[in-house]
Amino acid sequence: MFFEEINEAKYNEVYDNIYAFLKSESEQNPENAIRELERYLSDLYANEGNDWLGRNEYKTASLAATIAACETVLHELREKEN
Repeated sequence: MFFEEINEAKYNEVYDNIYAFLKSESEQNPENAIRELERYLSDLYANEGNDWLGRNEYKTASLAATIAACETVLHELREKEN
């Protein structure tokens, strides 16, 4: 239970920080934001799949939070564009 709480806390911390950063960056450079986020997500997905040596739960939570924050900002930008 203790490790699950730590992983959840790490996930929330990373998500909040990455979301705020990506949101700020997308507002400063709106014309390229969607394309850049799509590229970044592609790299994150590749990194997520490159786990053949194993990854600890802490790193997995951080990567999952980063992907989720990026997907959220990308979705918001696409909604705003339409």
